Amino acid sequence: MKKTLLLIIPCFVLILAACKKDNADNKKVTTAATVIYGGEPAADGVGWYIKLQDSSAVHPNNLPETFTQTPTARQLVKVTFEYTGEKYKTGMMVGDGIPVVKIYSIEKQ
Repeated sequence: MKKTLLLIIPCFVLILAACKKDNADNKKVTTAATVIYGGEPAADGVGWYIKLQDSSAVHPNNLPETFTQTPTARQLVKVTFEYTGEKYKTGMMVGDGIPVVKIYSIEKQ
């Protein structure tokens, strides 16, 4: 009985380790999009956000400064990002907020 148990436990641990997926590339999204300034967050605006091709919006947590120089311009970009699981919400925003993303690459189109 002890020998069987000693054999089963390591096999169980190996099976659990083999089932674990840790490939971050599966979560990355690359798409054309538009960088937009949605107003000052202190005045209930949303700040900088990215409108995706499907018209949904995401909030970048690391938008490079080169994209924040002209608040009135809409900038067409190609962006690669990953959802963080967090939501961005300001005072007057209705609903749960917009998904926060981490940008891996972004370039003007």
